[in-house]
This record gives sequence, C-alpha cells and structure tokens, in this order.
Amino acid sequence: LANRHAHNIRVVNLSLGMGVQESATTDPMVLAAERLWDAGIVVVAAAGNDGYRGNMTINSPGNSRKIITVGSVTDAGTGTVYSDDYVSSFSSMGPTIGDLVLKPDLLAPGNKVVAINNASSELVKLLPNGRIKGCNGNGCDEVYLEMSGTSMAAPMVSAAVARMLQRRPNLSPATIKARLMRTARKLNDEPT
Repeated sequence: LANRHAHNIRVVNLSLGMGVQESATTDPMVLAAERLWDAGIVVVAAAGNDGYRGNMTINSPGNSRKIITVGSVTDAGTGTVYSDDYVSSFSSMGPTIGDLVLKPDLLAPGNKVVAINNASSELVKLLPNGRIKGCNGNGCDEVYLEMSGTSMAAPMVSAAVARMLQRRPNLSPATIKARLMRTARKLNDEPT
C-alpha cells in the first residue's frame, strides 16, 4: 500500500492463506487485504486446497466479502470443449466458516500448471517429481515445474485483472470483480 503510487501497483495476488480462525470482520489478514481493496487496488486470493474436507474450507483472506477469491478448475485437456471440465478435488469450497459468505468467486486453471523455474530454487528441491526438462532457443536445459493448487489458479485471474486495467485504467476493484463474475462460464459440476 505504501508503494502503490511509486510502483503503480494496481493488482495484488495473494497465493497464500491459512485456516479461518475468526470472523472476517476481525481477521487481520482479511482486514489488511480489504485496506488494499478500499484504496483502489484489486486483491486476488487463493481459495485454499482443503476441498477434500468438503464445504466451509475457504482460507483466509479469501473469506473476505470484498476481494476476489479464486478456486481451481481441472481442464480435461479437450481444447474448447468445456463440458468435461470440473472443480478440482482439492479446491476449497464455501460458504465460509462462521460468516457464511458464498465463495470462491471464480475458478481458473490450477491443476498441473507448468511454469519455468530456477533449477536451484527451494521449490524444485522440495518437489523433485514436479520437475520437467524443457527446451528454448538456447537448448534443452530449462527447468520447468508442474504444480497444482489454488495458488496456481489465482495468478491466472490476477493476469486477467492486469489486462483489464491496462485497457481501462479507471475501473474500480468492485467493477472488475463484477465483470469477471458476470462473464465467467458456469460449471454445473460437483467436485470430484
């Protein structure tokens, strides 16, 4: 928040979270995220990866009524055929515990997302089975990492928000959230 003007910060991605321990009206993580939102910064948060436990598994700060909370969808890999896509089994589900807010707001691809990574990074060391060797114009020594989770889905939405703000810089966080939710494709599927 202190650096938003100096660095033109318009969107914040929170690929993090913790179990809800108190109401969103008093939760310090929620209050901090909402301060950003109220200052005109779009906040996108991961829903959490506790979906296998059932409903009421949304993590903080995703339990905020204001910010955009993102769950994960699994794409069956059939291109533009969307009828076989489904909510990822790990994706946390609402309503939120205690406050009973319907969340997540959106779903985005978050299953088996592949991204370039530094070969000596802690993530590569912690997840050796996720390593994928890749090639670029300089040879075949790039290291990619495949990961799943709502922390992978949230940046997909953050990138869309950045594009929206690039095109229409005066959009408010609430307008961006409303437009994303209104134009999202609905899934009629229960998590598997």
